[in-house]
Amino acid sequence: MPTAENICRQLLDDVALLFGGDPARLVAVHLRETLERSATAYTEGAIEANYWFDFSAARQTISPHLSASENETLFGISTGEHGHNYRARLTLRANSIPPESALGTEEEISSLIRLFRTQLDHKNLNRDVEALRGKPITTESLARLILQSGPGKVLLSRVRLHERDDFFAEAWSDGGMFLGMREAFSAAHRLHVPSFSDAQNAELFGKCNNPRGHGHRYVAEATIGGEYDERSGALANFEELRDATGTGARPLARQTPRS
Repeated sequence: MPTAENICRQLLDDVALLFGGDPARLVAVHLRETLERSATAYTEGAIEANYWFDFSAARQTISPHLSASENETLFGISTGEHGHNYRARLTLRANSIPPESALGTEEEISSLIRLFRTQLDHKNLNRDVEALRGKPITTESLARLILQSGPGKVLLSRVRLHERDDFFAEAWSDGGMFLGMREAFSAAHRLHVPSFSDAQNAELFGKCNNPRGHGHRYVAEATIGGEYDERSGALANFEELRDATGTGARPLARQTPRS
């Protein structure tokens, strides 16, 4: 069947031949079918199916296991009630191309997304979501909840949850937790190797070897990883992460209060 996963695998098999004589080797092919659907095929045989969905919710970013002063230190103004338009990515993974239903049928995935939206959309996460009662309310804890809340027939490999375009948390089924921050900047450069001749540089870099250079609007994405903290629900201090990835960056220090 021409599913996103099968098309992606076929593209990888076809394109891999083009890299046979080059020191660089093809590692993966990512195929986006729609804004809500994509797949990734890896040369070692693994295949991933990705599904995106949106929801909106209000919350106070706090942990019931921390004191008021600890919450204020860690979460700042986010301890006040506020809202987000969230965007979540569900990833299912198999070690090889499986039978068509092994990564979940379209109806199973659609039902799962409807379940998540019913549970979370236009809700107050601190008051309305039973599964979050007595737990920290953070982007990390929400990603973890989505990962662990699916029915047994649909086994999620990981969940990426964007709280905003430039910030996300990602929870993995093996217990891994990650935070990502995107930062944009503009810069000019010229692709040029001083030890190469003009002809070699021109052949290798083409118009990007122009002596006058050219510019780009770059977007850098920094990702940190660690263990989920059951007490605070936070992997790192958001303000520290933002400062570390911004202009005049400072080193990121863990600020999670511990007993």
